[in-house]
Amino acid sequence: MHIVGIGSPFGFDQLGWLVIERIRGDGARRLFGLGDAELSALDRPGAGLLAAIGDSHAAILVDAIEDDALRRGTVVCLDGHRLQHGSGHASSHGLGLAEALALGRALDGLPARLAVVGMAAGGEGSRAPSVAEVEQVCAAVVETARCWQMSGGAPNG
Repeated sequence: MHIVGIGSPFGFDQLGWLVIERIRGDGARRLFGLGDAELSALDRPGAGLLAAIGDSHAAILVDAIEDDALRRGTVVCLDGHRLQHGSGHASSHGLGLAEALALGRALDGLPARLAVVGMAAGGEGSRAPSVAEVEQVCAAVVETARCWQMSGGAPNG
């Protein structure tokens, strides 16, 4: 499994990177049950994302999201195979994530299991995520991984 934090060093957009840092932290992999997961942080989605996850059987993408209908701190877990531009849940990077996944689908280059775990910035994108918000997203990542393990290998289960 590959877990990719998508982000930048600015405001709430740090979320994906902070989640990866937390999982990499001393003892955190064991604590979260993600000992063999490959972890990486990307500055922007796009073609680099496809190169990063293309050889993986399963990938979880972690990103801050913008959705005017969601209150800050709302965690959203989406099937990455079904994420469409205009779904209402846009990456804080604009259209990059949905477009990258659409390209991956067209090229048949996506992992069999693909989830997007995001948290809404709630119009407060200039304020960095709190420790509690990062922990909340880590819990959602772990829950996604556990569900996949319990479902025994069926894609997008």
